[in-house]
Order: sequence, then C-alpha cells, then structure tokens
Amino acid sequence: MSRRYETTGALGVLKRGLRQSPELRVGALYTIGLAIAGAAGALLVPILIQQVLDKGLGTAQGFRPEFVYPACAAAAGAIGLTYFAARATFARMVRASEAALKGLRVKTFEHIHRLSLAEQNEDKRGAFVARVTADIDTLAQFMEWAALAWFTSTTLIAGALVVMLVYSARLTAVVVVVMAPLVLVLGVLQKGLLASYDVVRTRVGELLSEVSESVMGAAVVRAYGFDEQMHGRLSAAIERRYRAQIHANRYQASIFPVSDIFGGLATAAVLGVGVWLGPSWGLTAGELIAFLFLVQLFLTPLGELSETFDLSQTAIAAWRKVIGVLDTPLELTEPSPGVTLPAGALSLTAEGVRFSYRDTPLPGLPGDGGGPSAPNGRGGRGRRAAARSGDGDGLSPWVEGQPVLRGIDLDLEPGVHAAIVGATGCGKTTFAKLVCRLADPTAGRILVNGIDLKQVAPASRRSAIRMVPQDGFLFDMSVRDNVAYGAEDATPEEVVAAFEALGLDDWVLALPAGLDTQVGGRGANLSAGERQLVALARAQIAEPGILILDEATSAVDPETEAALAGALERLSKGRTTMTIAHRLSTAEASDLIVVFDDGRVVERGSHAELVAAGGEYAALYEDWLGNTRVRSGP
Repeated sequence: MSRRYETTGALGVLKRGLRQSPELRVGALYTIGLAIAGAAGALLVPILIQQVLDKGLGTAQGFRPEFVYPACAAAAGAIGLTYFAARATFARMVRASEAALKGLRVKTFEHIHRLSLAEQNEDKRGAFVARVTADIDTLAQFMEWAALAWFTSTTLIAGALVVMLVYSARLTAVVVVVMAPLVLVLGVLQKGLLASYDVVRTRVGELLSEVSESVMGAAVVRAYGFDEQMHGRLSAAIERRYRAQIHANRYQASIFPVSDIFGGLATAAVLGVGVWLGPSWGLTAGELIAFLFLVQLFLTPLGELSETFDLSQTAIAAWRKVIGVLDTPLELTEPSPGVTLPAGALSLTAEGVRFSYRDTPLPGLPGDGGGPSAPNGRGGRGRRAAARSGDGDGLSPWVEGQPVLRGIDLDLEPGVHAAIVGATGCGKTTFAKLVCRLADPTAGRILVNGIDLKQVAPASRRSAIRMVPQDGFLFDMSVRDNVAYGAEDATPEEVVAAFEALGLDDWVLALPAGLDTQVGGRGANLSAGERQLVALARAQIAEPGILILDEATSAVDPETEAALAGALERLSKGRTTMTIAHRLSTAEASDLIVVFDDGRVVERGSHAELVAAGGEYAALYEDWLGNTRVRSGP
C-alpha cells in the first residue's frame, strides 16, 4: 500500500482530500455567504449595545426611547439573522458532507476491489474494512461538525478582529500580544496530536482485523480450543488501541485548559488596560463594554476551535489512511473497451508464464494449497516444494521476487477436460488464479482463443471464465439471489434453468423454501456439499467457455457427492474444463493430465500414458493408491 501520505502534513492531507471529494466544493460560495451573514449578525449586536449606551442612555437628554427601541429591535433582528444563517450553513454542510462521503466510500470500496489479491493481502482485510467504515465515519463527524466549526469560527474571529481594530487598535494589540503564545503552543500540541491519532487509526484497523478474524473463525477456535490464544491476541490488540488513545488524550487534555487560561488572561488585560488608559485614549464606557463583548466573540470561537483539534486530528489521520488506499497503484489495468470472447468452449494457452510474489502470498481461495494426499507422505517432497515455491502450506514465508511459477507452457484445446495435479505447493492454484486474472503473470502471457487475457473486456472475461472453489462462498441472501449473481440481469427463469441443466431441480424443491431459502452468512444454513451445488448453479448460469474446478467433491457425504458428481459432469459438458485435482481418481477420468512440480510443467498426457511412463505422475498415483488402501482398510 502506498505510504506517500503517511508523513504528509495536515494541510497537504486536507488539500488532497478536497480534491478527492469535489462534492464539498459544490455551493461553496453560498456556504461562505451564509457564514459571513451569520458573523455579521453576531458582530452587529455589540455595536448596537455601544450605540444604546453612548447615544441612548449616556447623553444630556438621558433616556432616548426613540433611539433605544429601534436599536433593540435591530439587535433582535441581528440575533435572528445569526440563528437562521447558522442553521442554513449547518444544513448545507451536512448535505455536502454526506454527498462527499458517499462518493468517497464508494470510490474507496471500488478501488479495493480493483486491487490484485496480492495487494489486498499486504494489509489485513480488516484494515480495508476499517478504511470504508470506521475511518469514513470519523470523517463524517468531522465534516458535519468540526469542519463547520472551523469555517464559521474563523469567519467570526476575523470579523471580530476587524471591528476591534476599528474601536481601538491599542486594545486589539493587547489581545494579540496576550494570545500570540497560544498559537505557538497549539502548533506544538497539534503536531503531537496528529501523530498520535495516526497511530490510533492504525490500531483501530488492527483491532477490526482481529475481531473479524475471531468472529469468522469462531467454529475453529472453539473446536480446537484456541480460546485462550485468540483471547490473548484480542486483548493485546485492545490494549494497543487503548494505549494509543490514552497517549492522544494527553495532548487533547492539554489543549482545553491552555485555551481557557489564555482567554482569561486576554479578557483581564483588556479590562485592566481599558479602565486605566481607555479615557485618555478617547474610549467611552459604551465602546469599552462593546470591546469586551467583541473580545468574547473573538475568544469563544477560538476556544471552540481548540476543542475541535481532537476530532480534526482524528479525521486527518483517517483521511490519510483512506488516501493511502486510493493511492495504492492498480496492478491490473483493464482494457477499454476490450475484446469480447465468443460463446462456447474456448482454447487456453500459457506461454512462458512466470509469477513471483512480492513479500506475501495471494490469499487462498477456499481449498487453496490442497493437493493429492500422497505427496505429503513421500519423504517430505511436497512440503519441501511448498517451502521453495511458497504456494502451499507456507512452511517458509514468501521471499520477495521468489518465483512460484517458473515458465509454464500449456495448450488446452476447446472442450478438453484437463486435470492439474502435483504436490502441495507446486503452483496449481496460483496458475488457476492467473487464468481468472486475479493477478497478472510476472512474465509470459495467457491466451484465451488466441487473445491475450489482458486484452479481454472485463465483463466478457468474467462471464467466459469461471472458477468454482473447493468451498463455494455464498452471500447472506436466498439461493435464488446467490445464483443470480452469476450473470448480469439474470431472470428468475434463467435461475431455474441453471438448476435444471445440472439436474438439481429436485434438490432445490426439497429445500425448506425452495429457491427462496435463506442460506445465512457465508452459507451457514447449508451443508458444505449444498453450498457447492449452489456455487455450481452460479457458474452454470453464466455459461462459461472455460471452467476451472478446485475439486468440489471432497469431504461431503456420499449422497451429496453423487449429486455433485452428476452436476459437475453436466456443467463440464461442452466446455474447456481445468480441474485442480486433489484426488487422482478425478485425474484418471480426465482427457489430459498436466503434472506440476516446483512451478513447472514436468509431464502431460493421459492417465494410462503417464502411469506407463513411470515418472512423477506414476509415483503420485502409486502413493495415492497406497493411502486409499490404508484408509479403506483390509
């Protein structure tokens, strides 16, 4: 993720943030006019008080009702103007802020989804969630209150300062001299507060990551007795968040009393100097009293501004985090408009495909890293391969620039059913992700029907190439809606037809509410096999030309496995199918077997040919048969 704005000052972040949210500039002149009107109304009241005291009461004629009453009415009108202007300004800022934040949230969300999976894994997913939720919520509080306070308060401060200069430049100089050190003090506190709240936003993201992981993995935590370990991780994250907030609060707690102290000193200095030297300077009693009111109009918003420092610094830190996401470069550049792939089975060609992770692995799709069970028992060959290539169980961390795929050359004819086999960590799933263009090769290229995958229009690619992972992810909605996600503008009839094409219409009718059955979060209301049936229907409705299967029939009951096998057979018919085979019985039934080892294609051919050759596949098959006999018993 881009760190360009990690050390940028508050002003730079604000300027960049405003460029990212042009909605804030719409109607800005109207808002400025409202703020000026409100400030003018507030400043008019002390002037009228001075006029009443000096010309309505302090004259030789005594009380002059013909002057006092209209002046009081004018003061009441000024107060009303101030109220309505402030209300209109607030309403305007709220509308503009909500529009801006809506756009920023959508823009950030879309940018995150356009990042490659390798980039998304550099920061935990919970940190990205924090960017579009907690951080932008913090910006909402700032824009709808603190930003308004900055705007209206600075307008009032500037206006009060001008009127004070008109009344008495000498008394104004007294106020400025007394308040000048406050600017320096607040500058120091502001830098400390900004740095501390940047840490706070980081800790918030870390905490959300831990909470998200503990909630999503609750079943595993309870099943394996990880309660204490997870509690320890959460407690540590909460403690870091707590300490960061306490550190920031120390600065915050210093700002308020400092502002009050300087404000009190300024008022006392004006009163003392005004009473002592005011008459000799030609100041009347009314003018001195009006000046004291103006000092309060000057100091009160100044104190409010210091109170907004807390939220402002939090918002700037949050804005910096959001901008950091938006500045993360997109590795996948989509063509516009791009080539549209034809319907029907498609050819797939890989030419010298190489791929290297930067420093972290691609987040595995469900079932990622699985391989035939036999290699894990072959003297550790599969585990050593995983440690070298970094595509399996992750025994060693990824090394920057370390190749995972080392020159894959592959040619699949339209309609062929190919099985990709190999030891854990050999690069099978990474290659499948590149075919789906979840990332681009470091070198080489992938062609579909002779067209470079990078030149294919995104919508066409997503429709023509579908991957069904080992554990299909379902959204918290109905079966019908989950399947309809598989094709743009899918009709109810097309959803029904997808299940019928796979021979699953009877199974759907047996569900409690048929197609309207709610699957729950991540499909929790369905079994693993049932989730796969829905995932297969979601792939079928798009009628892809290339189908990638991360073997979906493992770890399900026999009845569901039979339904899955039948659905898979129908789904694969008439399509180019590439199966990541974890069980070699699946590879045995395929047209072509491609053997991966350490990021390379080392063998290809039919099952009979490869067994007869006595090479890598034959050894894998022999070990798989041995393990199968052990599991089945004598």
